[in-house]
Amino acid sequence: MSTYITGSDTSVTTEPCHMPCPNIIDMEAITSKQQATALSKIQELKDQLKQSQLDAEASNLSKAMKRKNYLARLSIKANQLPNRIMRNTNENL
Repeated sequence: MSTYITGSDTSVTTEPCHMPCPNIIDMEAITSKQQATALSKIQELKDQLKQSQLDAEASNLSKAMKRKNYLARLSIKANQLPNRIMRNTNENL
């Protein structure tokens, strides 16, 4: 049997809970090993989140560099276009 907390801002009481409550954690029953395991898992999840954020940022930077290179190539082609038009015009005359 677990206990749960009820009350308002001004008073708090604990009452016995006769129903299974899987989401309620009995803090007294948690051992220090379980706490250490939970903290370790939390840190692992934080590290995974940070790594996924770094991976996403690296991917975005990679995409940006590819776009920049593509735009640079287009710019070079655009700058060469008048010369090509003049060559083609002179060849067709």
